[in-house]
Formats: sequence, structure tokens, C-alpha cells
Amino acid sequence: MVHILASCAPLVLSLCLSAALISRTRAQQTVTLSSTDPDIIYNPPLCPSSDVTSGCTSPWQLVNDPSVSTTVISTSGPIPQAGNVIPQMFLTFQGNTSLPLCISSSSLYLYPSPLSNATVNFTLTAEPSDTSITSMVNTSISIIMAVGLPLTQMTTLGVTYIPGDLPTRFDVESITLVVANARHVVIRVFVG
Repeated sequence: MVHILASCAPLVLSLCLSAALISRTRAQQTVTLSSTDPDIIYNPPLCPSSDVTSGCTSPWQLVNDPSVSTTVISTSGPIPQAGNVIPQMFLTFQGNTSLPLCISSSSLYLYPSPLSNATVNFTLTAEPSDTSITSMVNTSISIIMAVGLPLTQMTTLGVTYIPGDLPTRFDVESITLVVANARHVVIRVFVG
């Protein structure tokens, strides 16, 4: 009897691993935020329209981008009319914390437009552990991604435009979060 059980062990282990992978695949869901989503905070604040007669002045502008057939949020860096404040954007989120430990991470994908060519500091900070990573990224790549983010902590994405010697622009098309359960994603407003 012991010999029969021992010979079944690889099969049982294989079935358990397959079930865990299927559960993990099913449990992960995608949440996509357009660049105009109110949960994304722009500093200085984004003007509600690109109409210059509205009296709002910001380095962040709504731009109709024909290359992606959508509206993007764009900046070409600090402007004197807005106090030369370096443009930044923030998004704070957390995945579901009630799932098994094997489903322990989420991912973030930021999509710049094809016209984006600026260099930015891309920072992720997890609270309450106060773990932070920063990377300088040229936004001319088609996607900026961060994987393996902790589900059990609030994670803040911070993107800071880096002014250069030549004119550049940073466009945000959308941000996609891959989380354990989209119904339990917490998105918190961060005021910079």
C-alpha cells in the first residue's frame, strides 16, 4: 500500500501544481485606467480642457493623438506660467489581500504614446514597508512595466519628468493593473 501511494506522489504533486496555476490564472484580472482617469494625480494639476481661454495653465495638457486614435495626457516639461514646477504624476493602488499566499503579486503597465520621447524617473513605493525602487526610463519604449508588486501593501507609482537639453515630451496613454481580484482593487488618491 505504501509503495502504491509513493508511486502516485509525482502524479498528485503534478495535479496540485496544475490546479494552483489554473487558480492563479483565473484569479488575476486586469484594470485599465485611461490617462484622464481621476485616480491618476497630475502635479501641477491637469487643466480640465486644452482650451487656453479657460484660464488654467499647466504643463500637463490633453492632446488628441492620431497615432493611437485617443486622447493622451502630455507634457513637454516645466513652464514659467505654472511656476516652472517639474511635472509629476501619481497613482496609489493595492490588490486583493484575501487570496492565498501563492497569489502574492500584481503588475503595473504604463503605456506612453508612440510620440513620447522624454526621460522620466519611474518610482514605486510600497507602504507600510517603505520599500522603494526608482529607475530612469526613456519613454520612447512602447511600455513601462513593473511586475511582482506586493498585494498586501499600498503601492504608489510616481513618475517625474526629467528636463533635458533638447525639447522632449512625455505622453501617458493608459495604465493597466493586473491584480488578484479587480473587484477588490483599492485605488487611493495621493496629493503630492
